[in-house]
Amino acid sequence: MQAGRVDATRYLALVENLGAETDRTIWDHVTGFPALSERLDRFARRQAVFDRYVVRLLDTPFASVGWDARPGEPADAALVRRSLIEALGRAGHEAVVREAQSRFAARAHKPIDPAIRPAVLNVVGRYADEATFEALLQRMRSAIDMTDKWEAQAALRQVRDPSLLRRLMGLMLTDELPPATRFSISLTSAMTTGVSSLAGSSCWNTFRHPGQGVAGWTPSRSARRRLGFNDAARADELIALTRLHLDAPPCIRRRKPPTGSA
Repeated sequence: MQAGRVDATRYLALVENLGAETDRTIWDHVTGFPALSERLDRFARRQAVFDRYVVRLLDTPFASVGWDARPGEPADAALVRRSLIEALGRAGHEAVVREAQSRFAARAHKPIDPAIRPAVLNVVGRYADEATFEALLQRMRSAIDMTDKWEAQAALRQVRDPSLLRRLMGLMLTDELPPATRFSISLTSAMTTGVSSLAGSSCWNTFRHPGQGVAGWTPSRSARRRLGFNDAARADELIALTRLHLDAPPCIRRRKPPTGSA
């Protein structure tokens, strides 16, 4: 389905028959699909409709695990909870977004459960206003523990507000962050916002900045392997930039879409 060789409805029909499934690895795969859908043209064109579908699909399993740990629950329930919070937040589930924002606002006197904190921060980052953006930025800058720093960076990568993204991309052109981190934030932001969008274009332009972009960031080999766009023009530009600036890229190729696929 991801490669376009079968219709997505076959995958979704399978997911709808999971019923009371509790296996964490299965839900990890299912909850990862909404994030993938944002980068697939055949879904992006109807993203709002798909988001409503995701909310309907995941609302029931989330109701069974809830926000907080319960006595006697399976050991991996916390991981399922975290995945569902993030997927529902990404899809715009109003109650989940409000609760994530409430827990973030109350963090000073009631710390966020570490088991779900990454998901809460990512949801908060996605819908951040200026005050929330500043709080996440301060968290990233002041964190002593690397886990806290990485979580804040991940949350900032979710920002969708164009003006806040421009501020974040301005930070990417400074020396405040290590090159690999700048590379990861700018490219991940571009890919998750949709590079054809206004926000995604801002991220992409930062990455390809002629003076301080890809040529000077020399990202890690592992980071390079994660790059890819569904937009043909951007894919060609990425290939050209990679060949020009990055030494010995492990694999550069254009994959033709299957016949008859979207």
